[in-house]
Amino acid sequence: WGNTCNGVSPVRETSQLLANNEQPPLEEPPLEEPPTLALQASNPNLLPVNGDPNQRPKMYTFFHRIDAEKRGTGMEDSKDNALLDAWREKWTAAGWDPEIINLDHAKQHSDYERFYERLQLVPMQGNGGKSVNRPYNELCFLRWLAMASVGGGFMSDYDLLPLGYGSGDSNPQPMELPNNGEFTVYSIVPGSQGAGIPCLVSGSPEEWTRMAFRLLENGVEHKDKEDHWTDMFALMDLRYGGDVFKWTDDVVDGQYVLLGREWNSDDCQITNGKRGVHFSHDAMEKGNVSYIDGVSNDANSRPLVVQHWLDVWGNTCNGVSPVRETSQLLANNEQPPLEEPPLEEP
Repeated sequence: WGNTCNGVSPVRETSQLLANNEQPPLEEPPLEEPPTLALQASNPNLLPVNGDPNQRPKMYTFFHRIDAEKRGTGMEDSKDNALLDAWREKWTAAGWDPEIINLDHAKQHSDYERFYERLQLVPMQGNGGKSVNRPYNELCFLRWLAMASVGGGFMSDYDLLPLGYGSGDSNPQPMELPNNGEFTVYSIVPGSQGAGIPCLVSGSPEEWTRMAFRLLENGVEHKDKEDHWTDMFALMDLRYGGDVFKWTDDVVDGQYVLLGREWNSDDCQITNGKRGVHFSHDAMEKGNVSYIDGVSNDANSRPLVVQHWLDVWGNTCNGVSPVRETSQLLANNEQPPLEEPPLEEP
């Protein structure tokens, strides 16, 4: 009988169970968990985020592989790939829908040919004055057109990783762009008044096109004044031209979190209210990573440094502000945090 009838009577309808104040049978969880659950397992204080990509804000990064001798970044292909993987993993876990775009997207812009022709007037002689890494610096200008082509939104460098939700507070990033889509820069030179660093920026497609040409024309204006001009130099220079873009100080430079020792709870104030950390080349050179086994200050160590630091930060600073009450979540039509099943079954 036990083998034939499974040891119990047929399961009653859910409506009958609920009428008797009983629980309906539990459904088996899917075999494959969404990426966010992996992060929740290591950081239980992170709230669940929406698993539907259509309900997540997009985060883009621009990456177009070129010959190593023409990029001057010091990164091996395998390390680039590892950092891209970390970028995608961390932004996904933070509740975003990350996507990598490239030169092909820039070429889809209706003004690409005109833009590229004029880009040749921008001085990019680089270190040593031989224009060895000009292709890399041209791509830094062209990524602005690529972002306009895909419909605008947020873009971060692939070495800019999110803190918590990547929103700067205890709530996931809304779908709507900040400042009604006006171009916004979230990272500035420390102590400056709007000297923008384009490692985390957002705007509507029209704003991306407008900024692309403002940066381009700024570069052309410096063709007889400078030997080398980048999109970042142009962005910094544009702060003197009036209200060209909005800016906030929402990003921590990586050198200020690589302290030569493990992160502790007293250090969490450094990242409070910040959207992310930028592990740039400069940050790697100036930060102290001597306490991490197997790494050095060279650019190729960035994937290992990023993973190590974010793991420690998440365990120390809880990844986000304290979890909201379940009643508040339900009022907002959200799901409360999942509880782990007991280790021992009855």
